[in-house]
Amino acid sequence: EVLCRYAEIMKLKMPIKLIANQDLDASDTDIFEDAKSWFISLFKFAQLDSAKFPKRETKLLAEFSRDKDYLFDLDSENFFPANVRTMIVDFILERQSIGIQRLVETGVYSAAYPLHDGGYNQPGTIRSLLYNEWGKMGKWIRLQPLDTIQEYFGVNFAMYFAWLGFYTYMLIPASIAGLLCFFYGLITLSQNQIGRDACSPWADTVIMCPQCDRNCDYWRLNTTCILTKMTLVFDTPATVVFAVFMSFWAVLYLELWRRKSEELSYRWGLVGWDQGAEHPRPQYLAMIQKAQKLNFKVKQK
Repeated sequence: EVLCRYAEIMKLKMPIKLIANQDLDASDTDIFEDAKSWFISLFKFAQLDSAKFPKRETKLLAEFSRDKDYLFDLDSENFFPANVRTMIVDFILERQSIGIQRLVETGVYSAAYPLHDGGYNQPGTIRSLLYNEWGKMGKWIRLQPLDTIQEYFGVNFAMYFAWLGFYTYMLIPASIAGLLCFFYGLITLSQNQIGRDACSPWADTVIMCPQCDRNCDYWRLNTTCILTKMTLVFDTPATVVFAVFMSFWAVLYLELWRRKSEELSYRWGLVGWDQGAEHPRPQYLAMIQKAQKLNFKVKQK
């Protein structure tokens, strides 16, 4: 009853009941499905263990209302997940006459954090699962269990790691293109006439004019051999191709991330979320009670 009451006060979006034989997942065409399966099979080594991270069902979310509780799947075992319960408890503790934040500020408590569901080495807990399958360095090549992260840490953490993982994967083609340009510069370095002149045996006999009018001396051509080679490795026609490639890559990255973020927003109930509908923090309410308005016409408070 307490969870339902505060879920309505906080205007939380909760899953509603599914109609029998209702399929919420859009069906893909056979060609697209075959291409998707083939692509996934290429990176099977990076896929998550379906036994440990089963695919989450697509659920419709709506703002919770006790007057329409028949629409919601209250009988579900995990209707109020751990992150929602933590959010509600924090909301209650913050809005008491002597809230938890005030107790921390006055030194009654040194800090206040939500409790974990168990130790990171305790089998059977989400924390242990994330630690072993996501947090360890040996799992760096695996895809991220974003739904489990969202369920345990909340939307903000999950969205950050979703962006970080997506950006990292998008850097793979950019890195490959950059390496190809780099190797092209190394291969063509010996054929560049400027580089051969600067590093030739007779380059130490060539005296070059000063590069400025004051405090610059004459210099020998062979002194720029190493710097010239380093410059020519990157200053090649392939650099122009790489610049054009990165321009298209940036546009493609933004469009694909927009699609990905919209998909996650729909899945996690962020579509239609209005920041103005949130309840103001108690600290803000206490601050505006002491605020005074200034009449600019008479310059009086």
